[in-house]
Amino acid sequence: MSTTTPNKITPTPPIYFVVKSWAEVTGQEVHDFLKIRSDVFIVEQDTVYPDIDGKDYRSIHVMGYIDNPLTQKQEMVAYCRVFKKGDYFDSNSCVGRVVVATQWRAYGYGHYLLDKGIEVLLERFTMPCVISAQLYLYKFYTSHGFKQMTEQYLEDNIPHIEMLLQEEDLTGDNARFIGKCKYDTPDGLRIERIKTMVDDKQEETECVAVIQD
Repeated sequence: MSTTTPNKITPTPPIYFVVKSWAEVTGQEVHDFLKIRSDVFIVEQDTVYPDIDGKDYRSIHVMGYIDNPLTQKQEMVAYCRVFKKGDYFDSNSCVGRVVVATQWRAYGYGHYLLDKGIEVLLERFTMPCVISAQLYLYKFYTSHGFKQMTEQYLEDNIPHIEMLLQEEDLTGDNARFIGKCKYDTPDGLRIERIKTMVDDKQEETECVAVIQD
């Protein structure tokens, strides 16, 4: 199914995240993340499958918002859900339903979303993390440290592979990833702060880069 992406907005609207359990999410939030999921996984990918799978109540919901400069309203544009070991896969924690609304994919929000999902998993649960990834997103997930663990298989008629992320894949020697924050400034800079734990001491580094449109 073809989709139309509007002209890119400059500067990139910063994305920020709200993280809640099932008991904490509001009716509006549930509506908004189910709409993003159905718009992409069912309508755009032309696949009939049970997106509401009876597991949302077990997961932590990571919701990405922007202040849409066109509508002057807050808008949910990205979403994923995070499971502890045993609530989705028997032996590993999991990040799933990783999705960015179609019209907002030109801004790199998917990378920020996955970073946040991994951060939430590290804060609340335990590594390693396993995902069932759509095959065409192989490079996206490997750029975040995931490694392919299985041969290609069909899930809901879409090629998938199982991928694994170990905690040691997140950082350099002797460093433990404990948090990452990225945001864009109105003057065209991308700020990234990465916190690591080295020899039982927190270290925070800041990296500034010019946004490449």
